[in-house]
Amino acid sequence: MLLKPRKTPSLPRPDVACLVQDAELQYLYNITVENKFASLGALPDDVEESWTSFSHVICSSAEEVIGPARRFRKPWLFTDTIAVLEEKAKAKIQNNTVKHKRLQGVFKARAKHDREVFLNNLCDELETDVGQNRLGPAFKAIRLLSGKRKEITGTTIHKSDGSPCLSEEETLECWREHFISALNHRPGVPSNELDNEAASTPVDTSVSIDEPSVEEVYVAIKRLRNGRAPGPDGIPQELLKCAIHPVTDALHSIFLSVWRTGKMPTDWKDRIIVTLYKGKGPKSEYSNYRPITLLSVLGKVSTCVILAHIQPLLDRTCRPQQSGFTRGRSTIDAILAVRLL
Repeated sequence: MLLKPRKTPSLPRPDVACLVQDAELQYLYNITVENKFASLGALPDDVEESWTSFSHVICSSAEEVIGPARRFRKPWLFTDTIAVLEEKAKAKIQNNTVKHKRLQGVFKARAKHDREVFLNNLCDELETDVGQNRLGPAFKAIRLLSGKRKEITGTTIHKSDGSPCLSEEETLECWREHFISALNHRPGVPSNELDNEAASTPVDTSVSIDEPSVEEVYVAIKRLRNGRAPGPDGIPQELLKCAIHPVTDALHSIFLSVWRTGKMPTDWKDRIIVTLYKGKGPKSEYSNYRPITLLSVLGKVSTCVILAHIQPLLDRTCRPQQSGFTRGRSTIDAILAVRLL
């Protein structure tokens, strides 16, 4: 169901790019997270309370050590050059003409050097990304090299009767009705044969029903890919991976509570639906948009832990014709087989 976003304070987007590139900053962040969990002691038994304590430690540590991401019109400027720019601004405020003029020359020289280094590194990364089929970073690099910035303008969505939505509430209701019809389907027809077969199937004892281990949580966090948008909780995967040892121990405690109680934190189940224009048709019609769901990173970790338990069973029982959602296969293989036939 598409509802109006809750007015809850969210974590300002931390500068995770700086965190990933700075080893010293990673060390400080890891120590801060570890000390906060140590002073906190054991997490509460209640799932919601333990998740609240965990998220507070992560968010407060990121705010203290990393700080919010700073957006510059010239992203190629290094930290030292930005410091010179700030000193130049202070000199202008203080009416120190001599210092301002001197820093102006220093800034121009450093900015020119920084731009050349930035563009050379960007071209090298672009070539590597294209060679390894990483198209997302490649397109991002191309946009930076071209210098073109896409202006985002709001579009009025029309209702099913053709009239425009006049308020945010009407727009949300229109999207809600659209996604209910597009994503929900009628339940399947009951089959006594399938029900009897499921009831008579013996339990597969090879599937582990043991509680998740610390190592499984560690592996699930390591498998997270950087550069992905976080879910409603605002916690990106970089904040977990850069303090992986204290985070793993704390998350393992929460996962044990989830495993034993069968209850999952509400934030892990919340989603953000983002609509992307397909590139054809009027932008006022909601049927010309593709929905993308942003999930909680912690919810992804829990899903990976559960999947690791049942993956051996899925591999043994998967039909050879199954191509989608199968490791090492693609629906392209099935399409090629059909064409060859």
